[in-house]
Amino acid sequence: LSNRSVENNDVVRSQEAWFVYAFTHTSAVLETFWWKITGKEAAWFVTGSSSRGSATELPNVLVYFGHVFGLVWALIRFFATYNSQQTSHGASLLVASLMMGLFIATKLGPSVRMSIQEYFGWSYQSLMDQGNFFGQSLIAFGLVFISLWVYIEKPSSNPF
Repeated sequence: LSNRSVENNDVVRSQEAWFVYAFTHTSAVLETFWWKITGKEAAWFVTGSSSRGSATELPNVLVYFGHVFGLVWALIRFFATYNSQQTSHGASLLVASLMMGLFIATKLGPSVRMSIQEYFGWSYQSLMDQGNFFGQSLIAFGLVFISLWVYIEKPSSNPF
């Protein structure tokens, strides 16, 4: 029972793969439906023949930057209008949402960085991701703290 067959960093990297390949898997499912309906094999998203800087990496880049913008926008809205409109678990749920958003951003980040570096033809020396098991663990413990915060917090239910 004490023999570990999978390293911690491998688990972190496999989580990144779930987020990064979401668009590839979706396009493969669409191609399969197209093939079943029309009888013709589609070649919309052939990943094996993609060259450096392929446009098929664009959805991950757009989602990543949109996601980071959404995190910043949520934080700005929180500080701008929070005190006048809080009627429920406002602060704790915002922090929980930001931490989950940060988790997703850290999963997409290495792939997006590599896509941008490949598109511009920058050095391959900086493409390797060293993993960040400690950072991911801090996010997980932060979410546990937030769940306890929501459980203990007693907000006012009357908005007036």
